Amino acid sequence: MMKIVLTLFLFLCVEMGYGKEKNEIGTLCDIDTLNKLEIIHYPKYISTNVAMSAEQLMLRYTYKFEVNDVQETPFRDEIIKMLNVDYFECKCGNNDVRWGIRIVSEKNKVCNLYFDAFGTCGKVNDMKVCFKNNSIMKWVKNRIPLFVQYDS
Repeated sequence: MMKIVLTLFLFLCVEMGYGKEKNEIGTLCDIDTLNKLEIIHYPKYISTNVAMSAEQLMLRYTYKFEVNDVQETPFRDEIIKMLNVDYFECKCGNNDVRWGIRIVSEKNKVCNLYFDAFGTCGKVNDMKVCFKNNSIMKWVKNRIPLFVQYDS
């Protein structure tokens, strides 16, 4: 029941535009010159007593996927397309962060994305945001099924 209420709240937050202007991660993080990508995950089937913060996720993640030279990988175009996610600033509470993505461009510009198990809200760098059409989780489920094997 709690999950349904939380999901409904997050859906309404995203759909009603509860926040400021919409932005793109691709623009913020220079993903056209993407050099390194790290994805970390803490599965939702592992319960925690309190909502996990971005700092706790960095210490406790279960899975990590790393691409050191994105420009040379055959999945370059897929990765860039996957990272073109819209987000907007919101005044949401603390989310139970389960995913983390670190993007490093060729100019060593670093972006950190964090979001909940549903991919709806989280943080971009230190700004609380909600995401619209987050395709990152879909890509991970298709390309790295181990990350979500037991989360269903």
